Amino acid sequence: MDKHLARGRVVPEQFLWYLFECLCITGLLLEHGNSENAPVANWIPIVHRDMKMSNVFLGLPSETQYRSYSMPKLGDFGLAIHLPGGELSYRETYGTDGNMPIEQMRWKMPLMDNGALSWPLTAKANVWGIGNIVASLVIQKEGFKEFEDFKEQREPFFDALQADRYSKELRDLITDCMRFDPNKRPDLTRVLADIRTH
Repeated sequence: MDKHLARGRVVPEQFLWYLFECLCITGLLLEHGNSENAPVANWIPIVHRDMKMSNVFLGLPSETQYRSYSMPKLGDFGLAIHLPGGELSYRETYGTDGNMPIEQMRWKMPLMDNGALSWPLTAKANVWGIGNIVASLVIQKEGFKEFEDFKEQREPFFDALQADRYSKELRDLITDCMRFDPNKRPDLTRVLADIRTH
């Protein structure tokens, strides 16, 4: 999807909502094995670990919705892992600089009093990754490298031009998905409901 940035195009907000929705459905499939119904029995959640704009591909338009836009599809599952029991304190680091939530960067993660990592890797990493992809199109560059120096718990921000181009609802939902603390990020069922409200 970087071709939009290479040409300096402003991505229409309607497409960003569509992208957000498609990625949430994919995230729910990874987390529950099902996008909108009850989770599949004995499903082991999957964390993608490399969600970024350049891993989103554009397919043929849907025949039922957003017919004027190519359908976004998440690809490159080479770094994806299963999370036994729904979470794992994962101590190896895989991903792309500027495109990883704090729980994938063990060397920068705050430690608890006993020296353990603050947050295990869970499906909330996918929530952050989805927000990161949509945010990358808003800010017109892939990833948030400047946010990797986590001296404080910063969240993505948008400048005045981006605030003028895109609705507060879209910017707020992106920011919620990219919260520093994974426990403060919404679950994908709530994100999908918010998307469909707007």
